[in-house]
Amino acid sequence: MWMGQQYKVQVVDNILDMEVMFLDKTAPDSKKKKDRLEYEIEHDIHAPSLKFKDGTAIFTFPSFDFNTEKQTAYLLKKESDQLKKTTHWIIDLRNNRGGEAKVADQLLKYLYTQPYVAYNSEMRMTPFNFDLWYRSQIKPGYSQLDPDSKKSLDAEMEVMKAQYGKNYNASGKMADTLTMNEELPYPQKVALLINRNTLASGELFTLLARQSKKVTVMGENSGGMLDYNNVMAINTVCPSITLKMPINRQLWLEDFFTVDKAGIKPELVLKGSDWIKEAQNWLQPQGK
Repeated sequence: MWMGQQYKVQVVDNILDMEVMFLDKTAPDSKKKKDRLEYEIEHDIHAPSLKFKDGTAIFTFPSFDFNTEKQTAYLLKKESDQLKKTTHWIIDLRNNRGGEAKVADQLLKYLYTQPYVAYNSEMRMTPFNFDLWYRSQIKPGYSQLDPDSKKSLDAEMEVMKAQYGKNYNASGKMADTLTMNEELPYPQKVALLINRNTLASGELFTLLARQSKKVTVMGENSGGMLDYNNVMAINTVCPSITLKMPINRQLWLEDFFTVDKAGIKPELVLKGSDWIKEAQNWLQPQGK
């Protein structure tokens, strides 16, 4: 059971496959050895994908789950040579309901044309909220972290606990300016696809990416679930009723900006049945 949904569990050679989590089986030893990360990308129902079609790199991100960060890094490294010479990209965030914000941030260096302004958020820090956050976002993937990552995360959590009774903002600033060393020549044009089911971290990445002169946001208004975020599920005494509650507040609200009222509006509205094809036609107009 994962987030209220049932998944199939099976052992494949040296991999314990739970469809959304994949672990190495250490005993008994397997004669056949599979690379766990490669296996994840092929079988994880929420894994990102990257394919090349008609001179366009097409990224698809069904979610930003905790294991998607390493999967994305793997794809970027594996296809590095091809990406360095691909003029047009499509980043498909349709139906992406969020997760770990750092996942898609790996793409920002490719999109960079000018400094990004990234607003921070604050968490109402209480023992109850901390426990909800830890059990939902940290505990499922904690065992897979390397020792250095565990040490860094443990130190961060101790700082968070010291702020009980306050609003916790890791940076202490309303917004950060993200400046990168260079503007990469490729891609030159990027279509970023969103729809009404693009939520939370999917929307957060969209707000950053659209600041690039390379990027055009296409599709329909996003779902609008970002002003108050980090939504936690709380079980009630009634098994059929679950309370969902945000524990973070975006600081752009202090500047009278909001996402939740109408979502993020695309620059180009798409209404056809094949948005990938529409995006490709916009990136590469016929006759050019």
